Amino acid sequence: MAQLFTDWRGKEIRRHSYSAGGDFEYCNRLYRLKRKDGIVERKKSAAMEFGKAIEAAAARHCTDGHGGEARFTEEWAKHKDRTDLTYSDKDKDWATCEVMGRELMRLFSYALPALPIVAPKFQVQIEREIFPGTALAGIGFIAYLDCISSPPPNHPLLASFVGESPNTQFRPLVIDFKASGDRLAVESEKMLALDSQLATYAWISRVPDVAFLYFIKAAPRELKRGDTVRLWQEPASDFTVGDYDDGGVWLVSKEQAEALGERIHGLKNRALETQRREFCINVGQIAGREDVTRQRIQFITTRLPDEVIEETGERIKRQIAGIVQAERENFWPRQGGIRFPNQKCTYCYLRGVCAGDVKLAAELTVARDEQWLEETE
Repeated sequence: MAQLFTDWRGKEIRRHSYSAGGDFEYCNRLYRLKRKDGIVERKKSAAMEFGKAIEAAAARHCTDGHGGEARFTEEWAKHKDRTDLTYSDKDKDWATCEVMGRELMRLFSYALPALPIVAPKFQVQIEREIFPGTALAGIGFIAYLDCISSPPPNHPLLASFVGESPNTQFRPLVIDFKASGDRLAVESEKMLALDSQLATYAWISRVPDVAFLYFIKAAPRELKRGDTVRLWQEPASDFTVGDYDDGGVWLVSKEQAEALGERIHGLKNRALETQRREFCINVGQIAGREDVTRQRIQFITTRLPDEVIEETGERIKRQIAGIVQAERENFWPRQGGIRFPNQKCTYCYLRGVCAGDVKLAAELTVARDEQWLEETE
């Protein structure tokens, strides 16, 4: 049987994946150091653990119809006393993330009835051999899909799909969950065809209908004018905080917020406040501060063209062939840089290793065998 490479444990690796392919295309040397030599980043990302907790909580709520917030609290509690996690400026700390996660799960509970998540299966493992009957027989591709749903074809959120699968009442939908600090900025659902992860999942599952479910986190704080918020009871619509007082907040649409900006442009002091308040009273809606959240959920879906899916399969085959060749020739070239527009080495945790800077390498990385000793002592 063919193999991709032999890793630091002496284990023959025969499974390729989306993340592995991304590493190889990003930099051959990074792929070798990380996956073959077993050198990993010393610091752990709190955002990654937060995302895992969100996925587990969403799966619980979809399956049971309740319990999402409780599951998130349970999962996130496991990381409370960890000292190896690094938090971004937006995530701030463990307590801030706990509030964001609980609010996201509450918002998700209101949004779920309108989402095409029907009879879902979670963390679906799919494997496929890539080159059967050839010299590379035995090498396969493996993927774990966050969710495969089976919504009815007439579901309103599937209106962008073209055609229906023959002889079936339901058509599967691959949904990838993401926790992010920003919404997915695309002009149309057709832009999803440009996402290599969704295309990979469509190829491995043979399901052309794909979607992103984004959990968009925002640090809890006092509301300010101009904040984007959502009503708990209206989780699919963005509103802008036009004004507020002790009685609550006035919410306006994006278009109304732009009109308000034009109306108060150049005004100052009392004239500005008077015009702002009059506008919001006339066109906005009043809500209590407890009725809104800065957390948001975004769902976007499309059907990928056959050309995109087939192209992705060919790309994966070339990745595998390239890895086998690199292993055979023991040639894993660096593919980075330190200057714009190719300064990716500047941000890579392996930069100390590649540059021969022993002190920096020790600060940023840890060998897997060393990590194993730390975890078992």
